[in-house]
Amino acid sequence: MSAGTPLGWAGAINAREVVPGVARMGRRECLTEAGWRDALAAGYRTVVDLRAPWEFERQRPDDARVPDAVRAAVSVVNAPTEDPDHPDFKRLLEPYLDHPSEYETYLRLFGDRVAHALVAVARADGPVIVHCAAGRDRTGLVVALGQLLAGWPVADIVAGYVASADGTNEHFATHDHPVERHRTGEEWDVWVGERVEALEGFLEGFDVTAFLAGHAVSDADVAALRARFAQPTV
Repeated sequence: MSAGTPLGWAGAINAREVVPGVARMGRRECLTEAGWRDALAAGYRTVVDLRAPWEFERQRPDDARVPDAVRAAVSVVNAPTEDPDHPDFKRLLEPYLDHPSEYETYLRLFGDRVAHALVAVARADGPVIVHCAAGRDRTGLVVALGQLLAGWPVADIVAGYVASADGTNEHFATHDHPVERHRTGEEWDVWVGERVEALEGFLEGFDVTAFLAGHAVSDADVAALRARFAQPTV
């Protein structure tokens, strides 16, 4: 199974390379100057940020201080996958998307936005970093759809989700969160096991080609997205 390659970019949360040229992680504001320089040296100059603007317009006290010259070398495309003000958001997804069992509901509410994010990934100039806040569910959904389109085995897609969930969980071991907490032992096994089962069911029953066609994604963008996520041959 292919869970991706961990990336040791300084400050990065939950960072992994899915395939050469596609990386996923949590909040980009955590990367230090050294972390960004490593990412740039690896060719990653484009970021697709899946968060709503209010999530990145506020600066946190522990955000890394990065020189303007380094920031200027990175092109950020904001492609929010959700509208928190949607009347059904709080009722169906409170407090936020945090379980693969919610992916179908999420796509029903925000399929146009998710499709737009996938197009942004497909059209990125060179290697691209995809991220949300934790790098787990919004990022996980977008990445999983790209992998599914490219023909990845479900087990490999799920392995990537588990790795990202584990990365997020380890982050919570040393960082407080208003909703989540660090889990270990049987509690963690149950927590992740429920999500694995839900994700497997979602992937096995979802027609990503029909989804993209239904949201008017062009054949050229579909081909580019499929190529972007092509699974390396061993």
